Amino acid sequence: MPFALFRAALLVSAAATSVTAASAKSPPVTPRPLAYRLDLSVLPDRPRFAGHVEIDVDLPRASSSIAIDGQALHVTHAALLQSGGETAAAYRETDAAGHARLDLARPAAAGRATLVLDYDAAFGNELAGLYHYKSGGNWYATSQMETRSARRAFE
Repeated sequence: MPFALFRAALLVSAAATSVTAASAKSPPVTPRPLAYRLDLSVLPDRPRFAGHVEIDVDLPRASSSIAIDGQALHVTHAALLQSGGETAAAYRETDAAGHARLDLARPAAAGRATLVLDYDAAFGNELAGLYHYKSGGNWYATSQMETRSARRAFE
């Protein structure tokens, strides 16, 4: 009988480990954006600009990672705000096409939340996103905000 209890405990332990491993490998949740608040610091004569963005979202399911768009950003702070407080997040770009994810310190519940990111990024040198150029000795910043290009400036 003691061996049967040990074996049952071992099976339960193995099952719990596989559930944890499977949930850790589950794809990030894709939020539905509801509202954006953005504060940019743009000094055209500098090589980089800085931003603070807050995005109100609806999370369709609980998850420990959230899919977002972002390209060539240096994120200095990322967090998720929910009724339970603030959860730290790590920003990671997943490919060169502008896809990124936030890996949360603890899982987020389904429902309303706010994503908060502080970041900086280089101005573009092409006519896309937020770019700068020099003309007549003066620096200027301007933007071309097609959907993919906006991701280079806003998140």
